[in-house]
Amino acid sequence: MFDLGAFVQDDWRASQGLTLSAGLRWEGQTNTHDWHDAAPRLSFAWAPGRASAKGSPSTVIRGGLGMFYSRYPNVDELYTHEFNGINQQTYQVNNPPFFYPDGLPASVLSTLTMVSNPVRFIAGSDLRAPYLLQSALGVERQVFRRTTLAVNLTDTHGVRQFVTSDINAPMADGVRPYGSVGDIFQFQSEGLLKQLQVITRVNTQISPRASITGAYIQSTAHHNTDGTLCASAVGCGTSTPVNQSDLNAEWGKSTLDIQNRMFLFGSISAPLRITFSPFLVASSGAPFNITTGGDYLDDGILNAGRATPANLVRGLWRRPTDI
Repeated sequence: MFDLGAFVQDDWRASQGLTLSAGLRWEGQTNTHDWHDAAPRLSFAWAPGRASAKGSPSTVIRGGLGMFYSRYPNVDELYTHEFNGINQQTYQVNNPPFFYPDGLPASVLSTLTMVSNPVRFIAGSDLRAPYLLQSALGVERQVFRRTTLAVNLTDTHGVRQFVTSDINAPMADGVRPYGSVGDIFQFQSEGLLKQLQVITRVNTQISPRASITGAYIQSTAHHNTDGTLCASAVGCGTSTPVNQSDLNAEWGKSTLDIQNRMFLFGSISAPLRITFSPFLVASSGAPFNITTGGDYLDDGILNAGRATPANLVRGLWRRPTDI
């Protein structure tokens, strides 16, 4: 697999108080057959009333917009090879009278019944790299001689976010679209994300030896997929909808929807070249879910947690409705 990227960028000082920046990034990944990932970016910085290069401007207005792509994870590509129904076999043991902490020996494994329809992972033929359309506008103002205040508004719209769907889940009449061949989980790029953030930052130089910086972030985020999930305990995968045929029903609070966050940190220079850097971080809670852990739709997905092959022993996990 080859992952390629290239970019060009240029800055233009249109006047003493106005700078324009433009860029174009191109990305391609061979295992998704997606060679159309062109990401333009455009930004400006304007200091109104600045007529000369002497001194720092008291007010600066900044803005920009651009596209930012994510990549298809290598681990998901490996899942499609490992869990293709051939390379790795599954055996089912009912009420085993033994315990082997190091795995089943071949003499025991040969007596077990192999599952005829193991879970499979495939990549969708139209799989594409997800991207973010992001725009930002901010104002930075020097309110005192040693204090600056900045307020920034950032809007993010995510398109083609990763989701995993069981394309062979039973329909309303109980019939599977591809017949009795088991569950087939397909990596797709069909999800959406909306996020809005207001970031307020204050920086002050209390003295030549001490400074303090504080920031407050108010955010709201909604989506219909958690995208790619990674954790050291369970590996990586993508979230799975409750209704495999209706992704719109998944729209709700995102795991990014931490509505209030605050950062406060400083720097104090002490004698003997010792520097103290205290900091404080506080935030409101992330969205949580009430789950029951049952496979109610007979699609091999438990109503909790996340969908990763590491959980195949006890079934896959679905993204529940956010509260």
